[in-house]
Parts: sequence; C-alpha cells; structure tokens
Amino acid sequence: MIQNRSSSGSTFVLALIATTACIAACGGSTVTNSGGGGSDTADSGTGTGMGTGTDKDAGATAVVDNGAPSEKYPAPHPAAPQLANLGGAVMTAPHLIPVFFPNDPNEANLVSFIKSFPTSSFFSANTSEYGVGPGTAADAIDIADAPATSLNDSDIQTWLAAQIDKKTPGFDGTLDNNTLFILFYPQSTTISLGGGGGGQSLSCQSFGGYHDSFTHGGQEVAYAVVPRCPGFAGKGESVVDVTTGSTSHEILEAATDPHPQSNPAYGQPDDAHVFWEFLLGGGENGDMCAQFPGSFVKDPSVGFTVQRSWSNKAAAAGHDPCVPQNVGEVYFNSAVKLPDVADLGQGFSSPAITMPVGGSKTVEVDLFSDAKTSGPWTVEAFDESSFGGGPSSLDFAWDRSSGVNGEKLHLTVTLKSKPQQGAAGFFIVSKLGKEEHMWLGLAAVGK
Repeated sequence: MIQNRSSSGSTFVLALIATTACIAACGGSTVTNSGGGGSDTADSGTGTGMGTGTDKDAGATAVVDNGAPSEKYPAPHPAAPQLANLGGAVMTAPHLIPVFFPNDPNEANLVSFIKSFPTSSFFSANTSEYGVGPGTAADAIDIADAPATSLNDSDIQTWLAAQIDKKTPGFDGTLDNNTLFILFYPQSTTISLGGGGGGQSLSCQSFGGYHDSFTHGGQEVAYAVVPRCPGFAGKGESVVDVTTGSTSHEILEAATDPHPQSNPAYGQPDDAHVFWEFLLGGGENGDMCAQFPGSFVKDPSVGFTVQRSWSNKAAAAGHDPCVPQNVGEVYFNSAVKLPDVADLGQGFSSPAITMPVGGSKTVEVDLFSDAKTSGPWTVEAFDESSFGGGPSSLDFAWDRSSGVNGEKLHLTVTLKSKPQQGAAGFFIVSKLGKEEHMWLGLAAVGK
C-alpha cells in the first residue's frame, strides 16, 4: 500500500488506494476534479484496417476498426496523463540537509548519495521541465540521542521545530523555500501515519517514506522521512539500494511539490486522469511511476539505486513517461479509450466505461510504440482489486491478445458485480520479452 495523504474525503478515493501496493509513499495533495474526457493525439497515423464484429453492449453487428501495423511512431492513441500545476511553487534550487541518528551503519553511503544526487544528470532529467534547477547538499547532521522506538508524524514535526528553535548545529542556518530536511530513521523506529481505529499506516509495512511541510515561525519547513526497511529489499538488493531508491522518490516529489498540504504544486494528474492517482496511490511525479516495472534503476550519474519519475514532456511525445528512458528499450503501450463519464459522488467525475451491473461494453485499445519493436507485444487486463487479493468485479475478453504500433485491439469489459464504491479500476499490461508497461482504465456502474 502506498500511503496517500490526500485531503480529499472521498470514500471512492480511499477504497482504491487501500488496494494498491508499492514501495515508497507520497506527500499530501489536494484533489480537484471537474470531469471531462481524454483526447487523442493529433497524428492521424497510417493504419486503416477494418473488419466486422459484435458490440456486446448493444447486441448489434458493427464495423470494427482493427488498425494496421504502422511505421509512423507513435501511432495515434489516447493522451497520457499530464501532471497539473495546482499553483504552488517548486524548489528552484533544492538544498538537501541529511539528518542521521546514532550509529547509522549506512550513513557513509547515504551521505555520498545525497552529495551526488542533486547535481546529477538523472536529477535534471526528472525535474528541469518543472522549473527545478540543480541542487546542493549540506554536511550531515549527526544527532546524539537515539529516537523513540515509536513515532507519529506530529512527533517528528514537533522535534524538528524544537531543533530549529534551539539552533542545534546544522539546524541554525537560514531556512527558505528551497530547504529540505531528510530524516533517516533507524530500523528500530516505527513511524505511523493517520489516525487510530485501523486507520494507521506503519513504516516498512505500508510505506517506505513520505514528505510534507509545516509552518513554523512564518516559514514553511519541508521535510522527508525515510525509515530503514530491509524487508523491502528484493533479490540482489541491499538496504542501501532500498533506502536510496525511496529517498530519491521523496526528493523528486519534494522538489516539484514541496508544500503538498498548504500550497500544492505538481501534486496530481490532469482532471481527465485523476483516477490514475487513486489507482497508483498518489499523483506526484514519483508516485506516478513507482509501481511500474523498471522504475528503480542504478543510474551511472548518481552511482546508486534511484527511482525514475513522471515527465509530462515524454508522456505527451509518446515516449516512456518515466524518465530517463532505460537504455536500449523501445517504449510500447496499449491505451484504452474511455467513452463515458462516470459520476463518482462527492463532486468527483471521471472518464470511464459505464454499464449496468451484469452488462458488457466493448472498447478500443490503441497500440503504440516510439520506434519499431522486435515483434508483437501481448496484452492482458486485470481488475485492480485482484492486485490486493480482493474479489474481482470485472471480467475481460479480447478479440486479439497481441499486436504492434498502429493496430487496435478490442476489449469487452463485463461488470459482473457492483463494486463497493460504484467503480473499479483496471490495469492493461503490455509485455514483450522482459519489458512490460501499464495503462490504466476505469469501469463504473451506469447506463
């Protein structure tokens, strides 16, 4: 589960987030949504294949556009999300201040990472289009006293404010809107977010880090919290790998959305794609890529494991939106057209596929790539609930299960039972060899 500290009270939002699993947590964001549909890219492409088929929703024979393989890259497809600027400021020149507690076995590596990261080409590739420039790093602050074994976020804010007031060495400099404290907590400290009654999220169980800010002495103080989570390490990964990956996620988000509660900046996708935020557990640049395969890499310009994050420019151009694109990879994906608008309640609406319970609807899925692939890729669809081990409310049937740039597949979605909140997200997964990519869709109860 990725902990999304959204200020929205939508039970639909919370239900979707609760089913989602990933590595690192995001900061808060204020969700605003006015509905509206997605748009196709302007390129007309070259595919013209046509056929006949049955529209299972209408029960009538209809002409079906199958497209055709195209050498114009990328072929036309529904637009990918764009991160929206909600009006807040970004960090134009981030200043990173790492904070460690006694006897941290990873401090030397983490200090080296913090020193190299904000001036790396990787950092620039992930932040420059949003108005963020190269950053700097302060010397590490070494705290003499061990932290408590159990902390919540308000405890951390109170402690940080006290260090600033006491002018503890390292906290006694001038604070401004580019300052980011990074607090590296030991494995012995468990951090909780949220309230009681089953509403708490715990570090290294539900999240691997988060960032936020609070007002103190008239200044917004931005900070990131990174717990130590050995259990999050995968095959061949070390605790340092996991920690630098989570830290990079939080730094990239804090640089582009430093005050997510009080004055959000790039904190969510555009209105037509807000449901992506709900399904991925967050809408900041790091959250939008954290669950996609291949997002965590060892980048040579940094020398440590880092997480690729969302680029509006790359997404709009039909390239891999998680940048920088992995060397040697051709980006391919399968984008579903959402023909309807669903009313999700509490002022939320979204492009979706709508149908009555027990009904079916067939929709087009456009295949595209940014260059010629080594062959066709295969396509599958999964109900988001199945990722969390819950009951599936959707069934899927394809007219074909593979294709290449320019071709069009047709997906029949059946709403076999009413989702708990009236809508269910789904993932379309495209695979070719060891590479895979995902596109998101939404189905809802309707006509």
